[in-house]
Amino acid sequence: MNYNVIFNNKVWALILILISVAAITVRYTLFTEKFFVDSTLLMQMEQSNMLDDGSFGSAALFFKYINFLQIDSVLGCSLYVSCIFFFINFALVRKIRCISFFKFVFVLVCLLLWYLFAAGITKEVLQTIFFLIIYWIILNKFYFKKNIIKVLLGAFVLLISALLFREYYVLVSFFTIIIYMMTIIVKKRKIKSIYLFFCIFTGVLIFLGIFMSAVSILRPTEYELIVSLRNVKYAYLMDNTDTFIKNLVDGDTVFIFLINYSINYIRLLLPVELIFIGKLYYIPFVLYQISFTYYYFKAFNRLNRLDDREFLCLIFLTSFIIVSAIMEPDFGSWTRHQSVCWFLLLGLLFNKNECNKKI
Repeated sequence: MNYNVIFNNKVWALILILISVAAITVRYTLFTEKFFVDSTLLMQMEQSNMLDDGSFGSAALFFKYINFLQIDSVLGCSLYVSCIFFFINFALVRKIRCISFFKFVFVLVCLLLWYLFAAGITKEVLQTIFFLIIYWIILNKFYFKKNIIKVLLGAFVLLISALLFREYYVLVSFFTIIIYMMTIIVKKRKIKSIYLFFCIFTGVLIFLGIFMSAVSILRPTEYELIVSLRNVKYAYLMDNTDTFIKNLVDGDTVFIFLINYSINYIRLLLPVELIFIGKLYYIPFVLYQISFTYYYFKAFNRLNRLDDREFLCLIFLTSFIIVSAIMEPDFGSWTRHQSVCWFLLLGLLFNKNECNKKI
């Protein structure tokens, strides 16, 4: 039986406070020093004004501008950011008055992961800001009425984030437009729901094959960097983590790249291999990721019935996942980066008929 949970603003406020307190407690009592390496570096850069041109420099400069209280500790920044995002996250969930129990649990886990990995002096906070802007564009019906305009503006936001923060987001920007075009074509052909995702994914593989073939000819250095990413650039992680995503097939041809890409795509969405590592604390993540994948594919299954909000959230999530299958080095990084756009999945979970009430 599918039970429903009823909410009001006071309940949501209490939930957000409890989750943020629980996340900070877990972070600063159970996490090892390795988890705080990036935050410590960002704090040092922000305090010393030694800013480089990379993602760390952009993030440090961002925190320098918002650090109105002159906080000088990693824990203090976690509390500060948690307070700021209490109001942001409350605005995201406050209109949800009735949800099914399982969706409620899933939303709680999404929020907990965000507070665990992002709330603090982290690059994930800046990454979250970019996706929040995209989510605002998706929801805005006054200034932006057509879906294509929202897609192009969202892609432009991703392009800016690539220039200022994460270079590979240029691929997310590019694939957002490609996925939108593919999905429109598939929808017009009125293909049965069960085949929709496979048609789009096949189109992605074909396009990736053409794209990588062109890169191998026009930009051979960049091609070698992409195909050898896990075996060369990320090789140092193999001895530092047991969740490293190693290519299962050796080779540097476009065909081998597509095989590894397809396998890694499935592994990201269904990380059941973590169960066999034998560490119990991986099981909650596996269950979370399977739930994420279930709701993601459920949205694809009703593609022709999605409203504009749901449809656009699906487009941006899909482009993000497509590029993540290329770039994410391990399951830990995948979880951390995935948490920054949890509200895009929130846009897929709820519709106007949720619990037979308007939300």
